[in-house]
Amino acid sequence: MRSQESVSWQLARAHGQIVGEDYVVAGNLLAGKYVVGIIAREFERSGGNLVWRMAKALKAGSESGGDRRGEKSAVLIAVSTERVEVEMKVDGRENPIGELFRRLS
Repeated sequence: MRSQESVSWQLARAHGQIVGEDYVVAGNLLAGKYVVGIIAREFERSGGNLVWRMAKALKAGSESGGDRRGEKSAVLIAVSTERVEVEMKVDGRENPIGELFRRLS
């Protein structure tokens, strides 16, 4: 597990960051700092389990501009206090976040 200092350093380098109650949104190489705000808002307002909330937030970020280079991959990892709930990575797809949704369904 990364140290608090390492996480703080990485967040400081991020293009934008939001620390909410029980979550953090951070990104670099984004279309703009507004993307992290959109991701955070979607995470807060969406219902369902943690995995679906995370997936919906990723989709909202993508639809608002996402990675300024274009999306090449997507990763979704959700860990509870007891186990890894989901660990999914999509590479080499035209729409990696769409593929994540397909696999989750």
